[in-house]
Amino acid sequence: MAKKVPPPVPVQSIRVYLIKSDVKKYKDALRTDINFDEYAIAKKHKLTGRLFVRKAKKSKVAWAQFLQSGISDTLNLHSLAHAAVLFVETKGRRFAVVFGMGRYMLKDTKYEADFGILSALNTVNPESIRSADTYHFEAVAVHKRTQASRTTSLTDLELDPNREHVRSITGKSTDKTLAESISGNDAGLGANVRIKFGELAAYCEKVLKAYKAKAYQNTFPRFDNLRTLTDKSKIAALEKKLIDRLQNEKLNGIYLSPSEPISYEDFSGFSFTAKGDISSELEISEYVALQKAAGKLDKVTIDKLKSHRAFLRKETADEPLGKWSIYKSMICEFKEGAKVYILMNGAWHQVSAKFAKKVEDSLAAIPEVDIGLPKPIKATTEPGYLEEVRKHGKGLIVMDSKLAMCEEAGHRIEVCDVITKDREYVHVKRKKGGSASLSHLFMQGRNSTFALLRDQQFRDQA
Repeated sequence: MAKKVPPPVPVQSIRVYLIKSDVKKYKDALRTDINFDEYAIAKKHKLTGRLFVRKAKKSKVAWAQFLQSGISDTLNLHSLAHAAVLFVETKGRRFAVVFGMGRYMLKDTKYEADFGILSALNTVNPESIRSADTYHFEAVAVHKRTQASRTTSLTDLELDPNREHVRSITGKSTDKTLAESISGNDAGLGANVRIKFGELAAYCEKVLKAYKAKAYQNTFPRFDNLRTLTDKSKIAALEKKLIDRLQNEKLNGIYLSPSEPISYEDFSGFSFTAKGDISSELEISEYVALQKAAGKLDKVTIDKLKSHRAFLRKETADEPLGKWSIYKSMICEFKEGAKVYILMNGAWHQVSAKFAKKVEDSLAAIPEVDIGLPKPIKATTEPGYLEEVRKHGKGLIVMDSKLAMCEEAGHRIEVCDVITKDREYVHVKRKKGGSASLSHLFMQGRNSTFALLRDQQFRDQA
């Protein structure tokens, strides 16, 4: 008689977060503005942990009202958003395994920000990448998602490691005990894996080992150009500087940005309360203005930034589409001598000294030139300065705001700000602090130069 083969263990989709070591109680990692039920884990599994399930509530379907307006019968359309967080302890660390909308039950400042991405970079096959999200900020913060129709090499995705920081990656895993395919971002590690409930602690141990590995330094060597800062005293000093800047409304070089790529299909805008006024842009100036109007600007602290939230909103939906703490949404850059520190996605980073020196050496190799631009007299703005150039610049032609159609861009762009008598094209930007305005200047010059080289229509109009 043939031996009966047991059915395979079903595939389970899980996402794992590593809770910070200073979080002593499970509930300290959970948001306080939600209601949940708490469950003990069955003793037979021999797991140390706890399950928290958010109390589900009915919410209106966003498009129900529109359909209701077109029919005479009453529609009864509601949705239920379920969420659960299962805490598991092993090797002296706590892990949060989330299900459904469980990620939004966690305080986004209570888990290790680099856990998911480092675990994935250490285990993903660099020749079998499916997609990658990168991030850079210049005049605006830019999220970019690059996807391939089939798994391919990192080279084929054409990422720019000098400008783009990898924040999410998906591909085939080199460790099949973790998953066939693995996905990690700046918070959690996701996988579809055949696993039994009682095996979760052992699985978390494997993920912790992947997190601590250094394999990424061979396959993604430039990831360390922006290293997570771990010096608590330095972080405290940077946070104090940030609070001083906010309270004194010195906002140059400080931005807010969604902490992840978002879908604009269902997008109405952003707000700073779940039901508040919706704005088309997420602006730090609006957040500061709200705190000032409430008489609370001098009371803004790091803890307040971590508890206050930015909401992604759809006007017709009862619930926000997404939410992040202000702290996690914040981007700022502080330069101290040769060192550069950046706050991004709720974690402070330091630009590596080797990379910074490489950039500085590249800049030092560019020769300085004198093209006869006059020094500012009274001007404090770009238009004001260019008006002074118009009056006092000898042999200089001001082209500010004169646009030409660029076929590649799909719209009209500025040719340049000034043309010299020797036909040198000059772009002008007021430096407001940080690298954003400088990057904007370089990008403006780059776009115009490519248009002049490639686009006959642009040259004709110029």
